[in-house]
Amino acid sequence: MTLPLPCLWYRLRSFLYTRYWEGSSMSLRYIIDGCNLVHHRRCAPSLSKKHGDSRISLLEFIRSRRLCGSIKNRVTVVFDGFSSADDFKTVSSRLGIEVIFSGNKSADSVIKQLLEKAVHPSEVIVVSDDREVGFFARQSRARALGVDAFIVSHQEARRTLQAAEEDTESKKCELSRDEEERINRELRERWLKD
Repeated sequence: MTLPLPCLWYRLRSFLYTRYWEGSSMSLRYIIDGCNLVHHRRCAPSLSKKHGDSRISLLEFIRSRRLCGSIKNRVTVVFDGFSSADDFKTVSSRLGIEVIFSGNKSADSVIKQLLEKAVHPSEVIVVSDDREVGFFARQSRARALGVDAFIVSHQEARRTLQAAEEDTESKKCELSRDEEERINRELRERWLKD
């Protein structure tokens, strides 16, 4: 049995759309175990208590420090338990961070479900200190980072970028007076021939 040409075209188009365009935005998706990050020794002191909830401060910390790189990268933070306030909806939509509360499940099981549903797991980075979650992420072909590696890699990247910018700034002004005169003389010889 052969299908009519329009039907084949429709099936091919829908297959290509779901396979290549839907969900494949060439950006990364970070899935972060929020409780691991909130209670981490490097992160906890930096979280301000102005909201009264360190989880909201964590969301602002992630975005303000650009821990996930480009703003185009999708960020999902998974917390244990239930949402205690409507503030999460407004803050998460303002910052562009998806927040998921695990409810009666553990945050680890929700992270695993998100990995199983991922269309392109190679574009997913899981941030968690739980070994089981990291192992599951690697088995799913996603990248796994511990909280230390996540924070340190961001800080090192920022330092490297700042050092490169300072290096280029200092190199811009390194011509000596003799070099300037030599270059000017050479330019006059080439361009001002009478």
